[in-house]
Amino acid sequence: MKNFVVTTFLILIVQIAFGQDKSENAFIKTITEGYTTGSDFVVLTVLNNNETKELISDVVSVFYAFGKELETNESSKIREHLLNHSKTRIFEMNNKEALERLHFKEYELKSAEQIEKIIIQNNIVDSLSKIQLHRNILLEKFYTYSEQREIIAKEIKDSIELIRNLSTEELKVLSDLEIDQYYDWHYNEYVTLSKEGKKLMKIWNYRIKLAKAEYQKYENEITRLENKFFKDYYKIFGMSFLHIAFKYGVIFAQNCENGMVEFSRVVE
Repeated sequence: MKNFVVTTFLILIVQIAFGQDKSENAFIKTITEGYTTGSDFVVLTVLNNNETKELISDVVSVFYAFGKELETNESSKIREHLLNHSKTRIFEMNNKEALERLHFKEYELKSAEQIEKIIIQNNIVDSLSKIQLHRNILLEKFYTYSEQREIIAKEIKDSIELIRNLSTEELKVLSDLEIDQYYDWHYNEYVTLSKEGKKLMKIWNYRIKLAKAEYQKYENEITRLENKFFKDYYKIFGMSFLHIAFKYGVIFAQNCENGMVEFSRVVE
């Protein structure tokens, strides 16, 4: 117990020295709502026998590991235990399966000082915060773009029906194009359409061109920012970049659909 107290004190001193004042807020935010659109990554310190290691893991794995450690399946009890230690984020663990799930033995933080310098000198946190603002703008543009697609699809349908009835294929194509931009690629590149279907797509492509270009301008800006201030560094430093960024209140997540690591949000 004495060693645990001493080790805890030393870790806290190091955290204060490096100005890791946003780790607690990020930890609380992640543990409280880390199952939003994916599994958020969280940084914590694990003590096992005489070995101490600060590591990063996804929330799903953290809850699983502490379920084994605490011998409970109740997520509310696990969450309470984690939040009770949010100030230090230091946990003594002895369950073998729990330690394995957190990759306690394998994980190694690399290039920490270099990453810290990059984050500070390149204003990474402020730049990632701008992505949040652009996402909000993109959401507004998405609703506008969706309305434009509906209007254009209806106008094309009405204009053709002045001359003739639309085929089942044409009705299906217009219905799909109206609800999801994915179908632009689907009908232009993937499926084989009839002669009438191809003519319809030619009309659609011409009519939707300006609206699509306007919307894609905002999509492309978010992609540019994500590549410049996150993905390019993630390719170089891997999980270590996520680890250090977490100390500045930056939260990343693993997409539950495709498994990709994505920037999630910045907490104050």
